[in-house]
Amino acid sequence: MVGTALAYLDHGQRLDLTAGALHLHPNTVRYRLRRLQDLTGFGTPAEGLPVLDTVRWWWALRTWSHRPADPAS
Repeated sequence: MVGTALAYLDHGQRLDLTAGALHLHPNTVRYRLRRLQDLTGFGTPAEGLPVLDTVRWWWALRTWSHRPADPAS
């Protein structure tokens, strides 16, 4: 879901372009974005968030997906 959300942001928040890039149906992209909202409790870029909120989403997703592995595990 994180990868889908990042692809969505990277493709100008366009379902058609994101779906094409990921080889998915646009409804699948829409479902994954809604599911991410359900899990996080935050609004998603699919809701047409203001630019600053969209940047925050991009940063948070990028940071979370690239965090280093836990050395204790």
